[in-house]
Amino acid sequence: VGAMESTRELMAQERYRDAARTAEEAVFARPENSGGWYALALASAAAGNTNRSLEALEQAAAKGWTAWERMEAEPLLAKVRRDPRYAEILARMRR
Repeated sequence: VGAMESTRELMAQERYRDAARTAEEAVFARPENSGGWYALALASAAAGNTNRSLEALEQAAAKGWTAWERMEAEPLLAKVRRDPRYAEILARMRR
């Protein structure tokens, strides 16, 4: 929980690389937490790491993340949405 709160604070401060590092710690500590993977996807996208963002979205989906509407509306994922892998992840979430 501490790492997730830190991730949120760093995102609010637009310290995206730091937020991504903290989110990595969160998913390492609780790899089953789909919300942690989603937070990592957002932080990674904001930091400019599209590949890591997509990897994290894959994990979020695999761990049970189903809030695809939220994902579709998230401005930080705009660049990520252009990658063909995003559509595949989205399709899995919508099933």
